[in-house]
Amino acid sequence: MTSLFLHVGLPKTGTTSLQRFLDDNRDALAARGFGYPKTGIPAAPHNWGHHGLVSALDDGDPGGLWHACAREVAGSPAAVVSSELFSRTLGAVSAGPILDAFAQWTVVPVIYLRRQDQFLEAAYNYNVKANGVTADIMTFAEEFAWRLDYVRLLEELERAFGRSTLRVRIYGRELVGGDTVSDFLSAIGLPFDDALRRPQVALNRGLTRDGMTLMLAANRRHADAPDALAAARREIVAANPAAAHTEHSMLSRTQRQAILSRYKAGNAAIAAAHFGRRVLFRDEYPRAVRQA
Repeated sequence: MTSLFLHVGLPKTGTTSLQRFLDDNRDALAARGFGYPKTGIPAAPHNWGHHGLVSALDDGDPGGLWHACAREVAGSPAAVVSSELFSRTLGAVSAGPILDAFAQWTVVPVIYLRRQDQFLEAAYNYNVKANGVTADIMTFAEEFAWRLDYVRLLEELERAFGRSTLRVRIYGRELVGGDTVSDFLSAIGLPFDDALRRPQVALNRGLTRDGMTLMLAANRRHADAPDALAAARREIVAANPAAAHTEHSMLSRTQRQAILSRYKAGNAAIAAAHFGRRVLFRDEYPRAVRQA
């Protein structure tokens, strides 16, 4: 049976770079038996993932976008659909349109988990930069807590697609080849070769610590002035890009340990179920991390 590899995130685990890679190499991947459909990829700039397919699930896909996607890759031995938005949508909506459109395929969800404190910091950095967040990181953490509950997330994926096909990957030092692109190709059984082109620039970079301070102040100052905020954002983002793959250290040691302790039991259960070990993240209680 043919396989649909459904890359569901998490956000901030190299998803944008992976989607750009898959989009750039669509023809080369097709020649290797892996379709990367155009259906469901928004026409907006800097979009290479299937976010439109996620949106179609909200109301049961009455327009048949998932069936159009299946028709596009018909005849391919395998296909890849990618959107980090799946990780916050599945469970709240039915996966029925996916299973209906790809009824003759095996749906294989692939998810990357990132240590919760690091995921929180990266998500906070992004939301301050892009979405006008004004709260401090611990207030944001309470609103974001449901996204850090990986047990709940994996249970939702298992209910939708079954446990036997779910592939759980660890973002960080355990990535095959040291990056998400190489690791994902390994996860779906596709060797990397020199004919495949990688993105040449870092994508979706965060802000430095100084940039975060400036952006938070601008978000608060211009909360009711969207044009002024947009202008300030352009200036701050251009002047304060963090280095690629920076770990954005914004939590105190006490805060970090509190967050990791909150999810320790759930992480251990995932580690035992999916990796046959006791610890999910091998560096679960970190030393000091590099700051931007």
